[in-house]
Amino acid sequence: MTMMIGVVLSKNINRIKLNRIRKDTGLALLKARNEYVNRQLERDESFFQATSHGIDSSSGIGAYEFYTKDLTPILEIPEKETRDMMMKSALELRQGYNSDATKWLETIKKIKNKYKVPKIGIIYFNGYTTINEIKLDIIERIKMDIELLSVENLMKIEKNTLVFFE
Repeated sequence: MTMMIGVVLSKNINRIKLNRIRKDTGLALLKARNEYVNRQLERDESFFQATSHGIDSSSGIGAYEFYTKDLTPILEIPEKETRDMMMKSALELRQGYNSDATKWLETIKKIKNKYKVPKIGIIYFNGYTTINEIKLDIIERIKMDIELLSVENLMKIEKNTLVFFE
């Protein structure tokens, strides 16, 4: 099982604008053909796989618990080489989460403000198969003011919660 990120955009987005967004943001935005998920969306929404590989386990989305995890136990490891290696690894992971969440923050604002897409939402979930076959249950739909959007807020998004930015 791996973590995956889905993006929900306005259904009426035209192909030219979608291709510009893909090029500008680096997202794959592969249109999902998943009736299970589509039945949970509103009529004006389309579901996309965010990245081309569909494996987003190193994303900062929903990573707050890992990002803020207490590293004190690592400092208590008696063997210096092991302690240093584990601390370096933990700090690199944190930096990766922060960098990814920062990129998502910029991407969401760009899609909303520069490309004027009326609806943009993201959801992260555990994946065990392809985006077209997954049985994703959207537990909650919430709205977040895009002006209040921050790296920390993106890291705090709950699994299976579809967050729209307005």
